[in-house]
Amino acid sequence: MILMNKLIEKSSIFNIYQEDLNLEINQKCDVIIYHYIIDKDVDVNITLNASGASIEYHCSNINYDNHKVNINIFHNKCDTVSNIYNHGVNVNDKKLDFLINGIVKKDMHGSICNQENQIINLRNGKSTICPNLLIDNYDTSSRHSAYIGKFDMDKIFYLKSRGLSDKQSYQLLLKAFLIQNSTLDKNSNNIKEFLEEICKL
Repeated sequence: MILMNKLIEKSSIFNIYQEDLNLEINQKCDVIIYHYIIDKDVDVNITLNASGASIEYHCSNINYDNHKVNINIFHNKCDTVSNIYNHGVNVNDKKLDFLINGIVKKDMHGSICNQENQIINLRNGKSTICPNLLIDNYDTSSRHSAYIGKFDMDKIFYLKSRGLSDKQSYQLLLKAFLIQNSTLDKNSNNIKEFLEEICKL
């Protein structure tokens, strides 16, 4: 198992690839994570240990077999913020599971705990999303969404009406869905590998 352990004390942006993640934010700062995964189980634990700590976490997942993504966000101080975005593409007739727990304890007032979760099944795969908000405080703002399905055929039709083929239309939608970082270092070997994997779909 590859594990990224990080203790964060200043605002940072990270691109990580094929790793489990344990992250602690111990100062008031903003952290952005772009996490790229190809066909593996992943465990993510993010702990917000300082008032004013903020995490924006993006998970992009290409799945071929049966795999699970487990994400736990712990709000251990007041006035903490988590915005979690999970995008998965389930390629074959297999199962991709997202289990996401946003945890706000009793005295952690003023916290924000949000999730957006989407899985696109390219074939007839079976996928599940469990977006859990475990909140024991009334002074908390939270929301979650979960979508499992296929790309909107109206979008495919629109792209094809502009002269793109079926394959080109799907490639464009897949890249927009999975690559969410405009400042991504596309020369990084890991990111090149992820982009090449998208081109195979």
